[in-house]
Amino acid sequence: SENQQKSGLVWKHKSGRATLFEGDILMKRPELVNTFDAIYDKDSFGALSLEMRPKFCERLSEFHKDGGTLYIEVKNKETGREFGPPYHVEKECLMDPTAFGTWFEHKASLGEVYPLKMPGMKQTGHILRRALRR
Repeated sequence: SENQQKSGLVWKHKSGRATLFEGDILMKRPELVNTFDAIYDKDSFGALSLEMRPKFCERLSEFHKDGGTLYIEVKNKETGREFGPPYHVEKECLMDPTAFGTWFEHKASLGEVYPLKMPGMKQTGHILRRALRR
């Protein structure tokens, strides 16, 4: 079912077990702080410029419960790594202190998760865990 809220659209499965939020991720949303056990990011991080990533990562960290899981898919490029979007992303990019490194632990690099029809580019997956708040 669809529900319009001031911060965007909310889609809920009838079972109540899955919720999708559609809106501006960079907006503060106090009602979502410490709400989610798991978040799936399909290419959002790698589409953002370096300047936008800190605020994006901060918002996701606020929404996660302590110990929550972030599954993130990003592009790994053989050439043109400095150009994007999509930008080339590796574990080190994700775990930079200006990115997720301040709030998350890297648990696993899954490598290529499925083939792409774009030559010289791989879709890779990473699992991060929200560190405990102090």
